[in-house]
Amino acid sequence: MEVIEVDLNLKFLRLKRKERKLRLIDVAKYLELRTANAYWRIEKGLTSLSAVRLMRLCSLFNVKPEELLCSK
Repeated sequence: MEVIEVDLNLKFLRLKRKERKLRLIDVAKYLELRTANAYWRIEKGLTSLSAVRLMRLCSLFNVKPEELLCSK
């Protein structure tokens, strides 16, 4: 089995949040995170994102997973 490493497209992620006029806390609550800082750390690339939360972000921003990911 081949493992493919990918990163979040952090600029795109922030852009989508801003387009929808969502605050960090709004997205954090949607992802069932405890604090806005927890989501901020994801958006800055300091914390990894689970597949479940990736799919929830796709749903929130109405995008495909590949739009939020970029190959290393």
